[in-house]
Amino acid sequence: MNYLSLLNRDLNTINSINFNDKFIYLNRECNLKHWNTYFDDKNKIQLMILGRPVIEVLDWLKFNKSEENFITKFLIKKYIDLEINDFCNQLNGAFSILVIDYNLNKLTIITDKLGIYPIYIYGIENFNSCQFSSNFNNLLDNINDKINVDTVSVAEFLKKGFIYHPNTFYEEIKTLDNGSYCIFDFNEKKITKKKYFKVSAKPIYNFNYLVNELSKALLKSIERRTLNHFGKKTVFLSGGSDSRMILANSVDSNIDAITLYNQENHEIKITKNIAQSLNIKHELIKRDENYYLNSFDNSIQANSGRSLPIDDHFLNLRNHEKIKKCDTILTGCYADWMFKGIALDRTQLSFLVIGKLPF
Repeated sequence: MNYLSLLNRDLNTINSINFNDKFIYLNRECNLKHWNTYFDDKNKIQLMILGRPVIEVLDWLKFNKSEENFITKFLIKKYIDLEINDFCNQLNGAFSILVIDYNLNKLTIITDKLGIYPIYIYGIENFNSCQFSSNFNNLLDNINDKINVDTVSVAEFLKKGFIYHPNTFYEEIKTLDNGSYCIFDFNEKKITKKKYFKVSAKPIYNFNYLVNELSKALLKSIERRTLNHFGKKTVFLSGGSDSRMILANSVDSNIDAITLYNQENHEIKITKNIAQSLNIKHELIKRDENYYLNSFDNSIQANSGRSLPIDDHFLNLRNHEKIKKCDTILTGCYADWMFKGIALDRTQLSFLVIGKLPF
């Protein structure tokens, strides 16, 4: 599994970097090399990416097809040219980014705007003991001090199926805010946290204007992610408006569709019709009866209860032969996060005046 960690222990692995007696580990398994780690020898800056920040379409015009680390080099230049807040706000996509600045003797970890790639952190109040990782168990295994179970969060998980940010199953381990950066200053022995992005409400009541602006934003987002540079692409096609929109507006016509199903039903007919009308190769993957149950343990290990196990069911497919052929998989699932409030706005509603259910 891919991960990014800053630990206080040397695990004696080949992919570690020793920076002021902190040990940095990145595991990134991907056929596409544009996002690979790069060290700028002139400016003494190293940038490491977990996930995939996306750049504007015009910025790809400078890309040489034989060039690795293109995105990483591009971001290092922006990091040098901009103030940290401006640099972070120009980032798009799902990622965690680590910048090592050897000249300033600083390390900066940056989270994406929606928190798709959470960073778990321990001991942030103490510079020497502080460690973090994108992989919860990786961090937990490298904490030598006694830590306490957060019984409130455990109860919350049992009741609702997820744990509210920034809590985890342990009192001493938290998650960094989404849309934030954390700077480790090794000269001053100081940690600075700052949020660079938050959603601000500016009510607009012109419905046609909102539809037009949202349509343009979605089309631009799809264009950024369906360029040829993203390799072989597949859309998880459910037949709903989110995935249908991605498939229909891909700028690369060489894109496939995959539909997950339990039994042949009306939804399958819809997806077949969509794929046929767009002249798209369409494949089916049948889920077994324990599909969602099997995602439960994987989900908890991957995100420590930060989301519902059914939200992470794609983990079951990572070794599937049809999935392993793909370089990029696109899904409309995160539209639910952004526009339907599934991740951020769950509330409890009474049901027949008996108890409460999370919706």
